[in-house]
Amino acid sequence: MRIADAYAPDRVSPYRFNDAFDRAGHYRRADLAPLASQAAVALENARLVEAIQDLFETFVRASVKAIEVRDAATQGHSERIAALTVARAVTLNGIGSGPFADAHFSADHLRDLRYASLLYDFGKVAVPEYLRSHLAELVNLADR
Repeated sequence: MRIADAYAPDRVSPYRFNDAFDRAGHYRRADLAPLASQAAVALENARLVEAIQDLFETFVRASVKAIEVRDAATQGHSERIAALTVARAVTLNGIGSGPFADAHFSADHLRDLRYASLLYDFGKVAVPEYLRSHLAELVNLADR
């Protein structure tokens, strides 16, 4: 059974409201309206933040695919770089003494570090294919 308003149940309802507790505590239902409103706003904000984070995660995944489609030889490279980078940061978090003892990466920092690691090769997407195919020659010329 669903009761629309616990303070005013239907006359046919087998339930009745006992306001003794409310009277003893000087409680009024109207006191909760602003709190309920703020709770609703906070819940909606949390839902929107999560939706934005999911959207950004999808963008990062699509970007990594775009990077890796350009060169089959580097498939999985971005994921490996991200995994290694985050693993180093987590290891750094565990250091208790020495010059890195005060360094700490929060969960948000680790997430951002992962995104940056995944996208560090993003510039490859804009490099024309004819330049990429001659990359080895360009490197050899630069070494001379």
